Amino acid sequence: MEPCAVTLYEHGDFTGQAEKFDGIAVFDLQALVNYGTMNGKVSALRVEGSDCAATLYQHDSEGQGEGEATFTEGIYPAKAFTDGGAVTDDVQSMKVFKV
Repeated sequence: MEPCAVTLYEHGDFTGQAEKFDGIAVFDLQALVNYGTMNGKVSALRVEGSDCAATLYQHDSEGQGEGEATFTEGIYPAKAFTDGGAVTDDVQSMKVFKV
């Protein structure tokens, strides 16, 4: 079984700060900060791994239903990021899981 990994990027063109999160887990705001993500400043992402997905939340709590966007395996620059329902520079938590 291929492991899941998600890389969050500061800018929509994959420049600036990038942080990779390995494994299936829930990452709250403190976890994102501990990894070095600049307090929600996310504008693009990459989801790696067969049948892997990531849900990004606007709030520091998984499952609120408001302000969430789910992405399956793939690469999501700025337009795909916002077209997928994410809000630029407003990611407060994330869940990585198998679909």
